[in-house]
Formats: sequence, C-alpha cells, structure tokens
Amino acid sequence: MSGEAENTEANDITPSISIVLGKIYQNYQVARNINSCPHPNGECAGDIIEYEGGIINCPIFASVKTPEDTRKCSYSRRLLEKFHKHVKDALIEIGVPRRHVAAFGKIRNDKGFTEATSCDLKDFIILCGPTGTGKSFAAAYLCYKYILSKFEWAFVDKSKWGEVSRAAEDRIGWYIAYELATMSAKEQKEVASTCDILVIDDLGIEDNTAHAAAAINYIISKRYDRGSDSATIITSNLALDDIKQRYGKRFADRMTESGKVVIYKK
Repeated sequence: MSGEAENTEANDITPSISIVLGKIYQNYQVARNINSCPHPNGECAGDIIEYEGGIINCPIFASVKTPEDTRKCSYSRRLLEKFHKHVKDALIEIGVPRRHVAAFGKIRNDKGFTEATSCDLKDFIILCGPTGTGKSFAAAYLCYKYILSKFEWAFVDKSKWGEVSRAAEDRIGWYIAYELATMSAKEQKEVASTCDILVIDDLGIEDNTAHAAAAINYIISKRYDRGSDSATIITSNLALDDIKQRYGKRFADRMTESGKVVIYKK
C-alpha cells in the first residue's frame, strides 16, 4: 500500500512541475520580446513587472549594470537616486559633516574645488586657504567620490547596500585635528593604520604645543609608511609656510614629496 501511495504522490507532482516549467518558459519567451521599457512613464516599482497579463522579471532592468544604463529604465533611475542618498547617509553616520553632504547637489565650480576633486585618492592631499572657501566641502566630496568609485555597481542590488555602509565605516575616518591630537598613542596608531581614506580637518585648530605637533607628526609618519595604497586629506586655514614652521621641515617635506597641495583663495 505504501508503494501505491508514493506512486500516487509522484503522479500528482509531475503535472505540477510541468505547469511550473511551462510558465517559466512562457515568461522567458515574453521577456525576449521586450526591447524597451514596458512602463516608460515609470509606473513600475521594482524589477518584477506585470506584462501581458503575466508577472515576469523585467529584462530591461536586468540589463542595467552601470549608472549610464539607467537611461533605459525608469525604476533603475529611482533606485540610483536612493542609493546615492544611502551613501550620503552612511557618510554622515561616520562623522562627515551633514552640512557638506547636504550641499553635494550644489557643486561649486570654483578653481579650488575642481583642482581638489580631480586629485587621485592616494598619498597626501593638502587643501589650504581662508575660512569659508570650501576646503572641507571638497574633502567630504572626495570621500563620496571614493565610495562611489568602489561600490556604485551595487546600486542595482539592495541586498548589497549594507556592505556599502560597512565599507564606509571601515575604510573612511573623518577627524578634526584637535580630536587626533588629544587621542592616546594607541588610538592614533589605529586610526592611522586602518583607514583607507583619512581626513584631518582644520589642521592648526589644535593647541599650538610641542605635544600636539608631535601627535600630528606621528599620524602623518604612519600614513607616509602606508604608501600610495591610502589617501590622507588635510584641510587647514594655515598657509604652507605656517604649516612648515608649526609642524617642522620633515612634515612639510613629506607633504611636498608625495602629496598634492591645493591653495584656496577668497
């Protein structure tokens, strides 16, 4: 009896499998005939769409691999916008000032910004100039540019977005110079050794003491030892001559030897 029951179950399952496979094949054939967005007005809200009375995986969305491909898919364009917001929120979460992130949509076209954001993200990038000229904004944008260069491919897969947030936390460090100067040596070593991108904002705002200068030099030395597999972005209201006088010739030499200096002007 048990054998007959098993055969009956098998016979019941076989037609069901055939129906499912047939439906998959039918959807595949339908999808093959879609050569442009089936919902050009943006009615769709995902990669699964209703088309000709059936539910199918949208082949247009499936073909989107890069931001440039979003021109053919309204859903992917909205998804890219949400991904960019996710990246911005991740930067704010790790300490990048909200006011700078919020201003990414109002890109400055001044010479300083253009020169700073065209720098390769390696070695040292020093942004010097008066207060309010956009140095910290450029540093924030370089962090944004770094994350997009590494992870923008992930915008089509929401399951990867958490990895992007973790990468921002693990790879980018944003610190006011005063914070670094008052850390313990152990904390300074960890910061200098672990961040792919380290921003030292407002260099010169820390106490003008030998101890503070030694702390900054220690961090710079560790970053220098890492070589070009990392970038250190420094913003300062101090002029280059003042930086040299305050932190020493060795500091200045390392900046000029393996760094890019951008001078901001009012």
